[in-house]
Amino acid sequence: MAKQLIVHAGLPKTGTTYLQQCLAHNAGWLRALGVSYPELGREFLDGHHNVARALSSPRDGGALLRQLLAADGCERVVMSSEEFSRLGRAQVTALNEACGDVELRWLLYLRRRSQLLVSRWKQDVRAGLTETLPAFVGAECVGYGDVLRPEVPLTVAVESLGCESLRVVVYDQVVATGEDLFDHFLRVQLGVTTTDGATRPEQRVNEAIPFAAAEALRMLNAAKAPAARSADAAWAQRAQEQVLTSARGRDLVDRVERLLDRYGAPFDVSGVDELWRSRDFEIVSACGDCIEQLQPDGSLFPVGSPSNVETLPPGILQEQLPIGDIHAMVAAIDAAG
Repeated sequence: MAKQLIVHAGLPKTGTTYLQQCLAHNAGWLRALGVSYPELGREFLDGHHNVARALSSPRDGGALLRQLLAADGCERVVMSSEEFSRLGRAQVTALNEACGDVELRWLLYLRRRSQLLVSRWKQDVRAGLTETLPAFVGAECVGYGDVLRPEVPLTVAVESLGCESLRVVVYDQVVATGEDLFDHFLRVQLGVTTTDGATRPEQRVNEAIPFAAAEALRMLNAAKAPAARSADAAWAQRAQEQVLTSARGRDLVDRVERLLDRYGAPFDVSGVDELWRSRDFEIVSACGDCIEQLQPDGSLFPVGSPSNVETLPPGILQEQLPIGDIHAMVAAIDAAG
């Protein structure tokens, strides 16, 4: 069997961090099966972010990759980082050339845009975002951000490597089956059909927070930076710790949950899926043979099914929560820093 390099390049918010945790946690078990998840290049957290960043200089990155492959005796090598999906054509071409006789497989996971936006909003709130979910979705739809454009890294992969090296997995389809994402990766990407001996990390990194907690944190961000799109990220991290672990924070989340129960109105994000459906057809047309688990009608994602999130009408939080309590919590977070 020819040596093979599998590059798992994300995309963001498709369980990448969980897969990296599981791969690193089971590196010894995988090596016994002839699969390497190398330590070199994943000095930061559990992904090979340093390898991907080194490839911003194709010569230096290529040398690092050749060193990694030459030093590894396993027939299959797996590297994972969302940073790979941010590489341009020149960098991906250099990576492919550095592989030499090693077979390269480029793996990308796609997620239904409506679900992706909600997940990304929560993540950005944790980093200081002050915008409500509806405002965030509106900004993304008019081109403020890059969340809705998976065709960009797909195009880079196809033009640099060809469809024969590309594999695309629809994240939502895996989740819908109830199969664990790591188990699916082992079975489909590595051909490992038994998980006897594999374990899971006791604590997941970057796990999603409940909507009420995200809304409470967003409100604190907005109180801290009322005229900005984001509060300071380090401050938001301290605020998140307060929201999730302190008695005052849990009380705030409980009050937001009660307000959602009483005043919450469904915000259907699925309009985003309809808006971008033509792009999905273009992706299927260009990469269809590389995509696993398409819909029965050949589309990427289910169309027409609602994607509702209970949100609060504008002004409810300000009307129902004493502003003095919010500012007192902001002051406590300031003091803790």
